Amino acid sequence: DIDIWILENNYPVVEDLLQQLGYHKDPLYPGSFRKGLTKFDVRTHIFWADRIYSRKYMLAVRQEKLFADLQTIQLDDSPVLTLNKYDQVVYLTLHAIKHWIACLIWLVDILRLTEGWQTSDWRRCMARAAMIGQHKAVSYALFLMNDIFAPTDSGSYLEQLDLPRLDILERYVLRRRKKSGALPAWTPLYLF
Repeated sequence: DIDIWILENNYPVVEDLLQQLGYHKDPLYPGSFRKGLTKFDVRTHIFWADRIYSRKYMLAVRQEKLFADLQTIQLDDSPVLTLNKYDQVVYLTLHAIKHWIACLIWLVDILRLTEGWQTSDWRRCMARAAMIGQHKAVSYALFLMNDIFAPTDSGSYLEQLDLPRLDILERYVLRRRKKSGALPAWTPLYLF
């Protein structure tokens, strides 16, 4: 299952390319293409607003701003665009919340991505998350990472960052994640 995010005006080109490569469009899921066991999900909105329209309101900026800030990495000697490290933290956090944080892999990915970050990196990340309109969501991830993994340097960045204060219900449901292995089903509605 390979997820690709493109801008809407590029969709016809990507659709044509995948069909030329032998992928067949899934009639039940627009933007999904299959060939054998491989499936491409081509999204024209970073937060899946092409499937659920209201998700476009999750961003405080137009998604083109995020697209303009992509960085190029090398993958098998080919250039590939990817989210910058701060947007990756925001994206992984929102993806985790969407799935009730049922799997720790998204938090582990954030932990690995931010390994070695200094307070200045966290401040830039929180500023970027605030610009996008998701600083509270990243605060949830930091709260959970501190609560579940208890990193030895957690106090340094948590205490020095000006994090939004979590209300009593937010703290309650996030702590339930540690005890039960997932957030209650209604939690993403409240946290988003």
